[in-house]
Amino acid sequence: MAFLDNAGVEKLATFIKAKVDAALNSGLATKQPTLVSGTNIKTLNYSSLLGSGNISVPTENDIGYTIRTSDTKVTAEKCYRYRLLFTSADGTKWVPVNTSTSTSSTATKTLNTRPIDPFGPIIYYSGYSAWSSDIAALSSQQWLQYGNITIGYSYVKTLTKFLPVYLKCTPQADGSVVMADVVQAKPTTNDGYIYILLGVASSTTEFELQLPHPVYWHDGTGIRLWTGGTTS
Repeated sequence: MAFLDNAGVEKLATFIKAKVDAALNSGLATKQPTLVSGTNIKTLNYSSLLGSGNISVPTENDIGYTIRTSDTKVTAEKCYRYRLLFTSADGTKWVPVNTSTSTSSTATKTLNTRPIDPFGPIIYYSGYSAWSSDIAALSSQQWLQYGNITIGYSYVKTLTKFLPVYLKCTPQADGSVVMADVVQAKPTTNDGYIYILLGVASSTTEFELQLPHPVYWHDGTGIRLWTGGTTS
């Protein structure tokens, strides 16, 4: 039996290593890199997909159910015909855009100063009579999340056709906002207000309420999406 000298052993080791490296590289080439959230695997609504468990994705029905979780309006605040309603600061009630008892679209309307949730659903009461108490059955009421609305019933203002319509609001310390004005332009400087997109003017007296309702502000350098907190 022949024995290898040192040179022979080194050649054999080099040969074996080359074979092993080739097989290892070939195997690794078919393997997936280590997943890093936000790097080589996307997040879902800013939540990591890594780990165990489930991330629920709302369906159309789920969203509809969320909007209908509360059928209670702010006590003693009547909502007269063709008015907008906003989500209360605590998310449990509907706040009328104003509490005017006038059924005229040209009478002066003062915006409600009750704090609202800037990110909550916005609905439009399209009934003819006053909605003066809590809703017993939503199916018996006429309300919409979108549609053509006469601005005068919510806030008297002459609109410029085809321009967006914003609800200008003052942010509060608790994250809610208070309605201040209805405008058709976002700010050019940091004015301390936030701007909720309601829709687009379809005439000088009407606008198309639409979904969604992004919230904007000016941070001193430009327009940004507002996600809450301070505007100063």
